[in-house]
Amino acid sequence: MGPSPRARAPFSSPRSAVKRLSLLLVARLLCAGPLLADSPPHHLFTIQAGTDRASQMAQAPDGRIYIADAYHHRVLLYTESGQYLSQFGAPGYALGQLNVPCGVAFDGVGNVYVAEQFNHRIQKFSPGGLPLLTFGSAGTGPGELSAPTSLGFSPDRTVLYVTEYEGNRVSMFHPNGGFLGSFGTGGKKKGQFDHPWGLAVEATGEVLVADELNHRVQRFTANGRYLSSFGRSGSKPGRFDVATSPAVDSLGKLYVCDELNHRIQKFDRSGRFLAQWGGLGSAPGKFYQPWSVLVTAAGHVWVSDVGNGRIQVFGFEPPESAAPGRRPLPGGKVLYR
Repeated sequence: MGPSPRARAPFSSPRSAVKRLSLLLVARLLCAGPLLADSPPHHLFTIQAGTDRASQMAQAPDGRIYIADAYHHRVLLYTESGQYLSQFGAPGYALGQLNVPCGVAFDGVGNVYVAEQFNHRIQKFSPGGLPLLTFGSAGTGPGELSAPTSLGFSPDRTVLYVTEYEGNRVSMFHPNGGFLGSFGTGGKKKGQFDHPWGLAVEATGEVLVADELNHRVQRFTANGRYLSSFGRSGSKPGRFDVATSPAVDSLGKLYVCDELNHRIQKFDRSGRFLAQWGGLGSAPGKFYQPWSVLVTAAGHVWVSDVGNGRIQVFGFEPPESAAPGRRPLPGGKVLYR
């Protein structure tokens, strides 16, 4: 005859029962913490601003958000709450004019750098949009640019990184336009690119590049030495169908636009998949070819939902319960909450 089963010890008192239940609840909350933190965010509001191929978005030191509105050849300015402020740029080739602006970034004093894909150059503007400087010209030689699409500054603002969509490389410039070097060539091997579109620079100085048609994100040191990559072609979590743009939040988590899977994916710093949201559609929270993602200082996630001609803004706080509000935007468009 085998040993008798061990009996479960009863609670010795009501107070003991409450204590045990409290400990159990605390343990469950602690275990659930990372899951809750990495859950998809809530849809907060949509900017239906008449943008046509809104590309890279960036937040200035003063908190304003600049959007490169590529096919309208302008840069739009908004508050973080979605209020339209102003714009600058017009179609053309002269100083101050823009030809498919795709990238935008800021130096340490708030000057704006804009990458023009079809003018193959970078323009520097004052915070108010006055043209100050232009550098780069069409070509693949040192200091030349072949379809620049995305910009990012090093943490100390001494190096400007530029993705070259047709040049299959990342070039580096001094803020005054001086050429510093480049890394990458065309191909599928580690450190090579097949049409790199977006980039992001971490607080560590490491550079993340969305290697669009290789369906991956690659990580490099500040001087361009290959470190690692994650992603491959597919629709399962952690895979991409055209990876267009990365962003980094204040905790080091990574967000990547997965264009033809119509979703945003979230990863930890090592490239481990954490969460995703979206899917094809036009309802709030759905996407049609998202191109660019920005995580603001307040932790809000802005997504350029280009196929739907809008910007969607998400947050990890609960959505507002108030009735929808309306604010006029340029061209008679309206922001809906």
